[in-house]
Amino acid sequence: MTDQTAAGNIAYWSPGSDIAIFYDHDGQSIPDPGIVVLGEIGSGADALKKYDGTVDVTIEVVD
Repeated sequence: MTDQTAAGNIAYWSPGSDIAIFYDHDGQSIPDPGIVVLGEIGSGADALKKYDGTVDVTIEVVD
């Protein structure tokens, strides 16, 4: 687990069942129990900045 996020991280937000996609890093720490980074977006994460609130996204695994 980590207490810092990086733009483009796709992470499991414990202890719930949420997946978070970080599009910016504001310097704040994530409180315990933290997050588990599952992967990262290679490019285009900044496009999510234009949305305010909940956004539906599709995540596909790339080999």
